[in-house]
Amino acid sequence: MSDETSPSPDSEDPPAESHPPLSSDADHSEDDPGGTDSLETLPLSRAPYVGIEQHPDVPDSGLSGSRMFANYHVISRLDRGGMGEVFKAQQQNPKRTVALKVMLQSGLASRESRARFEREAAAIALLSHPYIVPIYESGEADDGTLFYTMELVDGEPLERFVNNRQMATEGVLELFGKVCEGVHAAHQRGVIHRDLKPANVMVDARGNPRLLDFGLAKLSVDGGEELAELSRTGCVMGSLPYMAPEQTLGDSSEIDTRTDVYALGVILFKLLIGEFPYDVSGNQFGVAHRIRFAEPQRPRTASSRISTDLEAIMLKALEKEKPRRYQSAEALGADIGRYLAGAPIEARRATAMYQLRKLAYRHRRILLSVAAVVLVAAAVAGYSFQRVRAERRDALEAKDTAEAAEAAAELDRQTALTAKTAAELESYFAGISLAQMKVSEGDFGGAESLLDRSPPELREWEWGRLKYLCHPEIFTLTGHTGYINSVAFSPDGKRIASGSDDETIKVWDASSRREVMTLKGHTSRLNSVAFSPDGKRLVSGSDDETIKIWDASSGREVMTLTGHTVDVNSVAFSPDGQRIASGSGKTIKVWDASSGREVMMMTLRGSVPGSVPSPSLPTASGLPLEAVTRR
Repeated sequence: MSDETSPSPDSEDPPAESHPPLSSDADHSEDDPGGTDSLETLPLSRAPYVGIEQHPDVPDSGLSGSRMFANYHVISRLDRGGMGEVFKAQQQNPKRTVALKVMLQSGLASRESRARFEREAAAIALLSHPYIVPIYESGEADDGTLFYTMELVDGEPLERFVNNRQMATEGVLELFGKVCEGVHAAHQRGVIHRDLKPANVMVDARGNPRLLDFGLAKLSVDGGEELAELSRTGCVMGSLPYMAPEQTLGDSSEIDTRTDVYALGVILFKLLIGEFPYDVSGNQFGVAHRIRFAEPQRPRTASSRISTDLEAIMLKALEKEKPRRYQSAEALGADIGRYLAGAPIEARRATAMYQLRKLAYRHRRILLSVAAVVLVAAAVAGYSFQRVRAERRDALEAKDTAEAAEAAAELDRQTALTAKTAAELESYFAGISLAQMKVSEGDFGGAESLLDRSPPELREWEWGRLKYLCHPEIFTLTGHTGYINSVAFSPDGKRIASGSDDETIKVWDASSRREVMTLKGHTSRLNSVAFSPDGKRLVSGSDDETIKIWDASSGREVMTLTGHTVDVNSVAFSPDGQRIASGSGKTIKVWDASSGREVMMMTLRGSVPGSVPSPSLPTASGLPLEAVTRR
């Protein structure tokens, strides 16, 4: 891909083995070494593999080459992912070169996929900061294709930029401090990125970082309430090697700004050390387990250029427990600024000796001048003065060495404790992987047998999800050509009625799963169906503003009830079958089931919900009423 780019679309890695790929809907490239473990999943109960979303192959948008799209002249394609494509384009009015991102197959995409694409544009639109790529326009083309345009950034991904220039530690930290500023600005506007990694940070021609790709962002308002949150508990969203421990659990309520702080810590570790804090190879469940429980390798052990203070900053950002982490990206950036200025950092305990050493470093130029005078005096004082200085220096170095040795000993103790269960964990994850394969092959009995043999004390969320997948649905009924909005069992449980957008009601035999008959008469989609208590009649409500009563045995239309002026959203029989209730807009009407006469009307302050109670009492719904009118 060209260095002249913008937020890349979500892209899928090819499968590493014979089973489906481990990643989907996330950016992976040569600048994102963790790509093989990146994932953005459906609820685990809906995926063939635990934690994995499977995307079918989606055709290109067909915009490649020189052509017009909406108000844009497409110049060339920059990148393509599983759900979108990014193009270099020329906006016609005003005239400017932009990055144009379009959603593939928008007209055929699910409501959730379209909402996620629109949410990405909404997240970026909230932000205005020099280190965040701005959005220019979002919308829908005449053919239904969703798109948005952003500034076209001429630059390189963060990690490539640092490596190509072999930047010194101070230069990396100054650049990283700007990244922290951009992330903090997003947090102040209620946007949690959730997929921070080097591939999602471009460095422009002026050497400034630019945050990209808010496709997995979590939006919130004051009080922490989620806005347009499409993820649910049980979804794991993000790129696995950069995930915080709480993010691997798939519980969106645990995600907050400190989750992004952890990802920043992993990015800083990768930029300075050249590798991840943990081993991120192998089974994804094992990687997630190491992120949650294994201690990160000590930076000073991995690289001699890391100082004690810088190591403390890196490890504080990577704390497993959120309260022990930096509480904001601003706090992390501020500590890096203090480190660059030679001031005491918040990540270390501020002892008197530590404060003195930092004070000396900040005023080193003055002290060097004083040292020159001292050296002259030292020539007179002789060898004893030099020896005192050497002893003091050795004492300080010995103290740092002792602190490092103590930390290494603690790490050895932790390693010894975890080594006892390492073999059990490997065996457990091997069994989980085998059970996962059996689920995908439809061998639910074999999968459940493997799961039952796993040690109870090692079972976590992945075990529970696979156990759930071992018991799929009893059966599936097909035949409608539109969305199904309502289903109902007959009182004796022998028949099932379903109402659909295709304007029909279908009646099914519950034992043989055979379609018994199709009822036609409504002129718009069906919103609600219900059987009478004796099972002899069916009632239906539709967007055509009518209620119809049917003979459940023959399918004959008995009568049509009219009176509502907007869509009928719900219908229900009373327990004795003598009355019918219907909900539409802000009104509920009660009808005599034999004559079809309107008996009562109730007006609500709010809209009628998706279902109404049986009309045994005038206020049985418990909803606030403006008025009750009896006919």
